[in-house]
Amino acid sequence: MDSPPGLTFGTVLGLLLHFSWGQNLLRQNSCVEYRSISLAPFNASVSSQVVLNGGPGSPRKIEVPSQSTWIPECDEDGLYVMRQRRQNNETFCVLPTTGEIVFDPIKKNHLDNSAKVYCDCSVERRLIRTGRHKDDIVPRCDEKTGRFKALQFYPNGKAQCVDEVFGDPTFGPFVYNDRNKDDILPRCDDKTGRFKALQFYPIGKAQCVDEVFGDPILKPFFYNGTSDKPVECVKAEETPMFISAVRGTRLDKDSKYD
Repeated sequence: MDSPPGLTFGTVLGLLLHFSWGQNLLRQNSCVEYRSISLAPFNASVSSQVVLNGGPGSPRKIEVPSQSTWIPECDEDGLYVMRQRRQNNETFCVLPTTGEIVFDPIKKNHLDNSAKVYCDCSVERRLIRTGRHKDDIVPRCDEKTGRFKALQFYPNGKAQCVDEVFGDPTFGPFVYNDRNKDDILPRCDDKTGRFKALQFYPIGKAQCVDEVFGDPILKPFFYNGTSDKPVECVKAEETPMFISAVRGTRLDKDSKYD
């Protein structure tokens, strides 16, 4: 059947997209197939929009590609490149296998198009939350840039310092739980990024820790140092465990510190 005069295929497709919002309109094409769709001449005037794709029970937000708004970038294996860019230079993040949008900071926070966007954290977070890596920690991501937050949490109350770009561990794990008033908020050296040797509990106790990994090297003790006479932690190799916590203060192995 011929289309009515003046009604192009691109217009028909645009109408279908408009009236089929929320439906399983597009089958789950590969990145290469969607790229071909976006480069097709008839598709140049079709508006890009987010639709639900994937069928009942597993909807995925994916953007309809068009030459005027978004041409998908694919890697050598035919998968989506995690960081995609629209024709107006807006950057967003997608899952490599499906093209599902996992982070779209420009639309969410109205950021400048020139702001750099990082995708590793959002992609990893989405994969874990969908059950593909159930035993992993759900990473905390920065809402504006997409970077990993420097402090990440384990379900058991411990925490880990990580690289903000790639999420690789840099320090820890160490005990931290912001719901427990007895836990330590780590103090870090501003110049080196290492743990400060003396760490404090909110209840007036202190702990000597290894400056590289943050592991406790001595029992917690009550802190009574002042700015005029600060307490210094003894190096681990200089002092047997549980014998002397700080210079000038003796804490025997059987002494109570609770």
